[in-house]
Amino acid sequence: MQAINRALEQGDVAQAFAALKPATIEVAPGKIPDAAAAMWANLPKEERDNTILLAAGRAMRSAGNAAAQASLIDRGQISARGIRLEVLDRV
Repeated sequence: MQAINRALEQGDVAQAFAALKPATIEVAPGKIPDAAAAMWANLPKEERDNTILLAAGRAMRSAGNAAAQASLIDRGQISARGIRLEVLDRV
């Protein structure tokens, strides 16, 4: 992070991206939610419990949530049968 910050402070975007490259994974368009969900699902449960998936928009968030749940169902870590919850919103 320090190398990235130094590069950006100097306006060297290319160097900032070079510093990020070892921690970067290239994913085909349309496959990002599935890839992120698979990476999250492959974490040990303790790490999953402390890791959040963030998405750029509602569609990607919904796709990521569905993929993450499918991964956990496949592993038998959650039930395929859902529950219905009533949620009240303040008007």
